[in-house]
Amino acid sequence: MTNEIIVVVLFSLCGIVLLINQHLLYRNDKVGQFRLKLIDMAHMATRKAIHSGMDDIGKAYELCDKYSYEDMLYSLKPLTLEAWYTEEEIKILKGK
Repeated sequence: MTNEIIVVVLFSLCGIVLLINQHLLYRNDKVGQFRLKLIDMAHMATRKAIHSGMDDIGKAYELCDKYSYEDMLYSLKPLTLEAWYTEEEIKILKGK
């Protein structure tokens, strides 16, 4: 009887670990896409700043590194600009 309980508990733990692993794999993909989007936005904002003669050229790229990949991977925040950045920072990233 106790052996059966131990086996059931171990299988349950394996199932939980499998679900956590699946979530991290999914989140990993989404974080990669989100960070690529940030880099693209920073690139466009920097190009716009260069063409308009603005002095604050590297600010958008600094915002890309404000949070690390691991911060985003292990966070429960949604992967949206509004969840991670202030309105002023979003304007910088969008080149406004």
